[in-house]
Amino acid sequence: AGCRGVVVQSQSRSGPVAVGEVRVTLLEGVHAAPTGSNRCGGTLLVGIDDNGQVLGLDADFGVMKKANTDGFELIFNNAFNQMIGTEYRHFVQLSFPTIEGKTICLIAVQPSTSPVYFRHQDKEDFYIRAGNASQPLPVSKVTAYIDNRFRS
Repeated sequence: AGCRGVVVQSQSRSGPVAVGEVRVTLLEGVHAAPTGSNRCGGTLLVGIDDNGQVLGLDADFGVMKKANTDGFELIFNNAFNQMIGTEYRHFVQLSFPTIEGKTICLIAVQPSTSPVYFRHQDKEDFYIRAGNASQPLPVSKVTAYIDNRFRS
């Protein structure tokens, strides 16, 4: 109901975050995945700045032990599995297209068939897409949202 494809563009790991047709880092991309799964799904682009300039993933690769797309995906998978759960990984596909000679990461998120929670620092939250932002839902509203989104 009311779903439209959400595009989340992401700047490299050191860049700013703005949510909407948004910019995120790799770990913020992990955080955005359940937001998309709990709503309509969407696409996240890592390595493109707010102005649409292609930055690529070289800055990310530069701080990785395995400095390539495989290393990037390994870090993503480890973070995703810890913060969201392995059982939801099949709702998220990563690809690494080349644009203007630079590699970016395209994260395609499918809607989940059950609620997806985000765990970080001993805290667990339920996030949804609200307009152009990822928002945690207050506990008092989670049950109604889940009943409407997943059980109707």
